Order: sequence, then C-alpha cells, then structure tokens
Amino acid sequence: TEVSYNSAPNLLSAMDRSPRTAAIVVLALLLPAAVLMAGCTQQEPLTVRIADHPTYGKLVTDSTGRSLYIQARDVPNTGAVANLGEVGRFYPPFYAESVASGNGINISEFGHITRADGKQQTTFRGWPLYYYINDKEPGDAKSQGANNITFLAKPDYTVMVRENATSGIYLSDTA
Repeated sequence: TEVSYNSAPNLLSAMDRSPRTAAIVVLALLLPAAVLMAGCTQQEPLTVRIADHPTYGKLVTDSTGRSLYIQARDVPNTGAVANLGEVGRFYPPFYAESVASGNGINISEFGHITRADGKQQTTFRGWPLYYYINDKEPGDAKSQGANNITFLAKPDYTVMVRENATSGIYLSDTA
C-alpha cells in the first residue's frame, strides 16, 4: 500500500508570485474574522436606562448611554409618527425588544409601535423614541431643542411640546 502526503499550501510562496495574489490571500484570511467581529459589536440586546447628564439632568438613554429623543410633531398614544421628510434620516427610530425595570425605569411607561414603514419603534409615555445620528458618544445631546421640535426624552417631564398643522407648537399634558 502506498501512502502519499500533501502538505498544506505554502502561503508565502503564493505571496511571492505577485502582489495581487498576496492581497487576495490576505483578504481571504482576514475577511471571515472581520465578518465575525462586525456581528458581535452589540453584546446584549438594547434596552433603556436613566442616565444623569451634566447639563440636562436625568435622561432616558439606551443601554449604551446614547440619548433618546421625542419629536413634537408625533402624536403620542396613537401610533402616528410624523413625516419628517429629508430630516427623518437624521432621526432613526429606537427599538428595544423589551424594557427591564430597575434604575428608575417604570416599564409601564414604555411600549412599542409598528410604524407605517414597517419598522418597530419603542415609545415612552406614548411618544415614539429616536436617536440623533450626530450623537456619537454616550452623553451626547446635540439635538436637544432643535427647531423647537426635537427634545430629549426625560423621565421628569409632566408636559411635552407638540406641534400640528392647525395649532402649531403647543404643550401637551402626558398624563
């Protein structure tokens, strides 16, 4: 009986052949690791928490500390989400599959809606919650009061700003 042995291919000799081959080999080795790392950036499902902000006090944030916002043009407790037009791309909806109690969180104040575009969105006291894409770091609150329409979600609000076509901007009791 004859047995033959084929050793593993010598990658170094393949890389010596041409720079293009070397680049392909390197990409083939690194791509699976990059794909795995990209899928593992969020270790836990998103939820909400109450965070202390040095300027704005207590805020509702996601579990990573990113600020969450409400839009005065939305109609709370209806599932209606205002069409923000081109500005909407700056305010992606926030969605947490579940909300855990503790740390000042009253889970009865949170819910979720399915928007007309099919996206899920978490609500706070009936108000749909949003991120602001230019808030990059935990604690950023760059869109607070933008155009008198976008406001940080705060657990101590008793009234919130709203806007509609007939009344303009006005305050609404959230109770």
